[in-house]
Amino acid sequence: KGGMGRVSTRLRKSQEREEIILEHARTLFLTEGYFGLTMEQIASRCGVAKGTIYHTFSCKEEIIVALTEAAMHKRCAFMRRGAAFKGRTRERAQAIGEAVNLFAHLFPEDSRIIHASLGPLREKTSSLRLRALESAEREGLVIVHKVVREALDAGDLIMGPDSSIEEFLLGTWGLVDGAHGLIESGAADALGL
Repeated sequence: KGGMGRVSTRLRKSQEREEIILEHARTLFLTEGYFGLTMEQIASRCGVAKGTIYHTFSCKEEIIVALTEAAMHKRCAFMRRGAAFKGRTRERAQAIGEAVNLFAHLFPEDSRIIHASLGPLREKTSSLRLRALESAEREGLVIVHKVVREALDAGDLIMGPDSSIEEFLLGTWGLVDGAHGLIESGAADALGL
């Protein structure tokens, strides 16, 4: 029993260390951006040696992926609430969209983190972290997929014979995420939108 206590204490301390690292890295990432973020800065902010950071995360990309995963879980909680809206499938789909918009409005920093991770930084992260991120992404897609499937079954949505739910979902998801990415980058302001 004493061995189990030591393991749980070590695990708790490891989780606490990870949370502290992520908290400081999040602030640095949002102020300095991807290229300005360094493991040295994170270590300095946390008051630990750089090796401590590398013991927990293999690279800064892995830290950003972990931040993204957390933000996606938070966004999915909003999406689930939208999907639970009592109404026709069209109204539920709209509620999911409004939930994503509300999330972006209430948590703009988390939304920025999500959109920053859509690029090649995934190539540098560990397979374990990448699988966790992909699982969080799937969580959101499953929520929308269920409502789209119900819309098809109810006749509220009609798709052509050469279309698939997956194509529809990816197209719709791409439009929503793309629009938020443009807004967050300031490109929408430059276009007068």
